[in-house]
Amino acid sequence: MITAAILFWFGSTFGASFVKGFALTLALGVGVSLMTAFTVTRTLLGLVVDLFKDPEQRPGLFGL
Repeated sequence: MITAAILFWFGSTFGASFVKGFALTLALGVGVSLMTAFTVTRTLLGLVVDLFKDPEQRPGLFGL
């Protein structure tokens, strides 16, 4: 995100519109990827924790 901000500033200062476009695309891609990673990880971790709440039911999965 910092790199995208620097590139956007560079594009604004020196009039390089293609650099501004790349910076915007980079920022959007990083933002969407970050939000997707948080959402998917939280969902999958919640499912795994609910599935394996009681280690006594499946001791092999917990190394017991």
